[in-house]
Amino acid sequence: MSIGIGKNMAARIVDITALAVFGVFALMYSVETAYFAEITIPSPLAGVPLFVGEGLMLFCAVLYCLKRMLRGARPGKWDAALLVYLLFVAWKAIHGYMEWGALSLRNTALFLYPVFAVFFYEFFDARYLVAKPTRYLITLAVGVLFTLRVPDPYFAYTYLLVFLMFVISLMRDDRRNAFLGLFLVVFPYRALYAVHRGVFFAEICSMLFIFIWLAFIRQKKNTAVTRWMLAGIPLLFLAGAAVFVDPNAIKSIVNLDELLEHHRKYMVVAQERKDETDNTSKNTMLLYKKNTAEDRYRMPQEKYNDPGYQRSLEGAYKNILWRLYLWHYMAGEYAEGMPVFGMDLGRPIEPGIFMSLKWSVGDRWLEPHNSYLHMIYRTGLAGFAMVGVILVFFARLARRSVSCRGPKGVLLAACVLYWLVVANFEVILELPYFAIPLWGFFGMAVKYCDVQKEKRDTA
Repeated sequence: MSIGIGKNMAARIVDITALAVFGVFALMYSVETAYFAEITIPSPLAGVPLFVGEGLMLFCAVLYCLKRMLRGARPGKWDAALLVYLLFVAWKAIHGYMEWGALSLRNTALFLYPVFAVFFYEFFDARYLVAKPTRYLITLAVGVLFTLRVPDPYFAYTYLLVFLMFVISLMRDDRRNAFLGLFLVVFPYRALYAVHRGVFFAEICSMLFIFIWLAFIRQKKNTAVTRWMLAGIPLLFLAGAAVFVDPNAIKSIVNLDELLEHHRKYMVVAQERKDETDNTSKNTMLLYKKNTAEDRYRMPQEKYNDPGYQRSLEGAYKNILWRLYLWHYMAGEYAEGMPVFGMDLGRPIEPGIFMSLKWSVGDRWLEPHNSYLHMIYRTGLAGFAMVGVILVFFARLARRSVSCRGPKGVLLAACVLYWLVVANFEVILELPYFAIPLWGFFGMAVKYCDVQKEKRDTA
């Protein structure tokens, strides 16, 4: 009996340790982004730096194995599937590195970061969301964070949802209203709009998910608060968009005639310079390129800090066409050979049209700004399966979230939806400061809604 109690206590310590460390990492990633992600720790491999994200992965893997040992869990079909998946990723990584070099290691991260969802599904205990100290601590911490330092604008919407999730769960109305009032005063609303078009679109999709729940699912509990939220949230969001959104970003989306005109212009230039293209080569590449002071300004955080920042309309059109040309090239290259297991992880993406237009590919680390297309391009049928698994688990999360008692599950699902939509337009699942918090949060959200469903079924 005492041994069982001791193991349960040890397992809980493992959970709390993992969650606390993950919370610190998520906070640092959201504030410092690439500058925290580039911190390295001693590595046993000469010449290959071990970044803090990989260190966190190894740390969580050890705790995960320890937790399962303490629980006496036996390997099952999901463990076998995870092992096969990791062996496949290892084979792709090694083969790509032998053929092409260091780029293979960077692209491997896209397929390793999802294990954080597995880890934190195991570590998360739904009771943490309802524990009074946890609710007050996180609510206060988010409010203080926005008072002292605004996180990267990519994370602003996530912090907003997390804060709302905890503040509405505070039992006494006076405390809840005090926290909510303070947060609404200090919240940097412009951070919701000082983002790329794809991020703004993701915010709209996430809010639409919440709005549908409020309007149709929760209509049986049509309280004054619900009616206020139904009317107020869309109006406030649209009002903020009218004030803060970059007008050129909107014009570039709605003015399709101008976009087509720019496309025709670029095609004429590319045709004139078509003989200047070359074939994909195996030039030596560095393992990674450290961000410079110039790179810092180009990040959304610094654009947010510059109230006068506005992209040119020409640049906005070019940005859209850059993505479309790149996606067209990747789809065509994949369709030409139809590799069952996709392109080598180390193979650079070098569209000939980019060379014709003198659009630099920089250090030849060209990311497609669509994580799902990247998965399919790099791993073929396995990539299709991986995208399918993501959709299935999100559908399960969304379905169970709307049946949870209270709004916590819906806000969790809305947060995950935001990041999954952003991944269609930005480099999200490839980068540790976005991917690690997302996958960890995804695992915890699924666990919470699964536990709530079990409680409801047994009630």
